[in-house]
Amino acid sequence: MYAISSEMTIRKATDADWEEIWPIFHEVVAAGDTYAYDTINPAAI
Repeated sequence: MYAISSEMTIRKATDADWEEIWPIFHEVVAAGDTYAYDTINPAAI
């Protein structure tokens, strides 16, 4: 049997995290639903 850890560290994202964040963010907003986010996004240009 394996022990399950419920610990999680939450931290602010840094510029170095952007390449990992962008695919998730893009998939969420690509559906065209309404979300509040900055439309001036360098990855979308």
